[in-house]
Amino acid sequence: MREIFQRHLRPLGEETYQVQECRISRAHYVKATRRILRYTLRLEESATGRERIELLTGVMYAEGGRARREWQELQRPGRAIPYALLTFEPFFFIPELEMLVQVFPYDHQLPSLPILMASPPPTLEPLVLARFGEGDWRTEAWDVEPVRYGTGARITLRLSVQGRNGTTGQLEEKCFYAKIYREDEDGERTYEVARKLWEKAKAGGEGFSVGRPVAYLSDLRSLVQDEVSGTSLYDVLLREKDATPVVRRPQGPLRPCTSTRTYPGRGVHVRRKKTSIGD
Repeated sequence: MREIFQRHLRPLGEETYQVQECRISRAHYVKATRRILRYTLRLEESATGRERIELLTGVMYAEGGRARREWQELQRPGRAIPYALLTFEPFFFIPELEMLVQVFPYDHQLPSLPILMASPPPTLEPLVLARFGEGDWRTEAWDVEPVRYGTGARITLRLSVQGRNGTTGQLEEKCFYAKIYREDEDGERTYEVARKLWEKAKAGGEGFSVGRPVAYLSDLRSLVQDEVSGTSLYDVLLREKDATPVVRRPQGPLRPCTSTRTYPGRGVHVRRKKTSIGD
């Protein structure tokens, strides 16, 4: 696959890259429908020798010709893609494998993913800044780290937001989790569950902590919650052989709606008038 990606991966600028390493980081098979392969590529810029990591997702369908048709559909004009965030063309088609490939953070089933990673969306930014309290708060820095990613289904992002008070000059940082859903109904339903759990946890009767829901934004299909300290319920379930007692009577702070499992990808750091992508 290293040679195949070398032929098909197209830079958006004048730089050229060599694929030094290619490995499969995840494989998922949906019976009689499709196979999803996630690749981690280590690239070297030819002119400088600088290395970077790119994450690619390849989809192969059981139905002949479907990958090509989806690729052709994706090439139609009118898609809002923040190209400033990308080094390569966001998607391409490999004819010999009948494979549609997407370059992270582009995911045509999660169109708001690159938007959230590029900069604070106008519908979300004032809601996040309101969590800093009273005053004229403005976004100083916007750091985004992928945490968990289910290609074409959902992704969880950790947002680290630096805010500066325009009156006092005070600088603070707060962290949030944003979950992007493929289906709007799933996001709305999860928001209602999270809101009810937070209200119960706030009353002090549940024995665990839940990040306060900031909002569910239908235009982004995104649920945003405050970050809370503690061990996530997901991590407890992975660690414990028998997690039933923990689930029934949690001891200490649990975060049932977030995970500390870091997704092995690139983070994005955005400051005013400057955007940089951390490898």
